[in-house]
Amino acid sequence: MIVEKVYKAWEVRKRFLVEAVRQDRILVSPVPLWQRVLFLLTNIPYFLVALYLFSTSKGFAVEKDSFFLQRYMCTTTTTTAVTVLAIALASTLMHTAQMRLDTFCCSFKNKNSIVNAIHTDRALAMLKHMDVCCVFLGAVNAIFCAGLVGFASIFPALPVFVKSMRDRRQNRFQSYMIAHGLWHIATAAVLWVNMP
Repeated sequence: MIVEKVYKAWEVRKRFLVEAVRQDRILVSPVPLWQRVLFLLTNIPYFLVALYLFSTSKGFAVEKDSFFLQRYMCTTTTTTAVTVLAIALASTLMHTAQMRLDTFCCSFKNKNSIVNAIHTDRALAMLKHMDVCCVFLGAVNAIFCAGLVGFASIFPALPVFVKSMRDRRQNRFQSYMIAHGLWHIATAAVLWVNMP
């Protein structure tokens, strides 16, 4: 009974996402290629933060009597680095497909190519889910490692995210790209400030 309700809710959500993806693909068509590429480049700060976290040996300050998972996740920066790298890759893949940049970099002659796989509306909807899941894992990691104060430092940037989502829903795609690009940069800056 409960599984059936969850499954039905999931199916409704999938249909909604696939429709939103179709709308994204229509709205992005008139946007110049250079603006789409510039928007995609706003993911670079995530990669830089992940690279720094992989290269440092410092961990977050963790009390000895802290929760096991907190000690495991935060005594080195590896878990945080992997989480940030997952966010960077998920965001880059999703926005590459959303901006239809996948069609510019590869040909569709090979029917089994990964580009063909991410080009479908359904695949882009799944990439959006993956992006949201990675961000959720990043938030959990931030709460464990940087604490609630460190996690709360993202709140001043939330209005930019809300604006980007409102612009996207109101079919103002270029405004969405600017606001969401600023969101990428702001969240990477918050990650940078809260690093050990």
